[in-house]
Amino acid sequence: MSQALVAMGSNVPDRKDFLHQAVTRLGFSCKILLISDIYETYGHFEKRDPYLNCCIELETDMTSQQFILFLQETERQIGEEKPLHEFKTAIDLDLISFDQEITRTPKLTIPHPEAHRRAFVMIPLAQIKPQWSHPLLRKSAEDLAKAVYWSGWGTFFASGKSLLDF
Repeated sequence: MSQALVAMGSNVPDRKDFLHQAVTRLGFSCKILLISDIYETYGHFEKRDPYLNCCIELETDMTSQQFILFLQETERQIGEEKPLHEFKTAIDLDLISFDQEITRTPKLTIPHPEAHRRAFVMIPLAQIKPQWSHPLLRKSAEDLAKAVYWSGWGTFFASGKSLLDF
């Protein structure tokens, strides 16, 4: 069995519902090990609505190539349920890490090439896996989260429930 770390985000109305749908669908084919709290973060562009973001650790018997296709199909299925406008994302599922694998192909890059630069990925990831080590940078999730933290990155989304509680 392999361990995968996935960052999740949504910035459409019912954002929490889209995160929950993704967790539910992922749980049909994988074992859910850990889920971070939900954070409200702000898009890179002024026109983007705030996102809800979290990270999830999963156990799977898929290969990394199979798993990325599974994530893309999950995004497609959830996205089909809600027609979107520019700058709207029903669900974004980014494969951050897969068993410390290092892969560079036209269709798959592991670890995710931008994860270490994104507070909305590293802070939730550090919450659930603070000692996870980036296989190329050789830095922990906790250290990477501290490096990308800035006061305006986002806020804890105090929903009172975990995505597993729905």
